[in-house]
Amino acid sequence: MTDQTKSIGFADAIRICVKEKYAHFEGRATRSEYWYFYLFNFIFNVICQIAASSIATIMSSHSKEEAIIDGILYI
Repeated sequence: MTDQTKSIGFADAIRICVKEKYAHFEGRATRSEYWYFYLFNFIFNVICQIAASSIATIMSSHSKEEAIIDGILYI
């Protein structure tokens, strides 16, 4: 396999994208680097949305039961 077609793992792809290629705009990423970084961003955004909606729901509700129900419905 050449260097461009070599498959890498999830952790390696995130490390390469964040530490080495984040602000480097020349060349191309491998397919696995691209999709693993996309998956990482998607999962990170879902976790942040769940945390933000949970905090907002808890702060706006009057009771704990309402907060749980509102959070489940929002998700």
